[in-house]
Amino acid sequence: MRRNTAVVVTEAAEGMGREAALQLAAEGASLAVTGYSEDIFLFKEVLEQKGAGRVLAFQADVTEENDMEHVVQAARNAFGRVDVLVTHAYFEDSGSLESVTVEEWQRTYERNVQGIFLPVKAVFPAMKQQRSGKIITAFQHPVQQKSVLNSSGLAAVEAFVHAVMEEAGPYQVQTSMVHVSIDTQSLDDVQWTKEWARAFTTVLDDPSPMAVQRIRSEDKHVK
Repeated sequence: MRRNTAVVVTEAAEGMGREAALQLAAEGASLAVTGYSEDIFLFKEVLEQKGAGRVLAFQADVTEENDMEHVVQAARNAFGRVDVLVTHAYFEDSGSLESVTVEEWQRTYERNVQGIFLPVKAVFPAMKQQRSGKIITAFQHPVQQKSVLNSSGLAAVEAFVHAVMEEAGPYQVQTSMVHVSIDTQSLDDVQWTKEWARAFTTVLDDPSPMAVQRIRSEDKHVK
């Protein structure tokens, strides 16, 4: 049980963020969850019914620095600390080098690279001060990931997480990654939820400075 654990989950109204929040709520964690729409407030009620210790919900944008700083500060005020941050990115299919537009390039980097950078930047001072914490970054991309746009975006996220590990390690702040290179359409909802829950629990419980898990469609299990 994680009844005394305080967690911030970004983009929690859907996908990986939603499943992570549900799992943590069932274990009694206190949660600060964000979402782009008002649906996040309905999800707050679901988390409370699941058994979460306490839930704060914010309609917030991960690409806005002020939004992320507000969420983290509110969580610290309510819970006294932030033990875990869960953030994630989704890289969708993209075209060839010649077909990628500047707008697509900027949108991908803002949504998926800046959208991880800002939550981590906001939470790190709190974890540094308390000399403990865990930052979990998950990212999903098409099984055959060869496009210029997505490959460079993924590399940027991975490089960022490794750089955070180097800076955060002396303060006992751990970093973790979950690579989701899977066609979720090939899995039913029950199987997908089980795969993600297993990978998420593994990195959550791993005490090493850098924990990495992978979900692959080709073998249908976590490595």
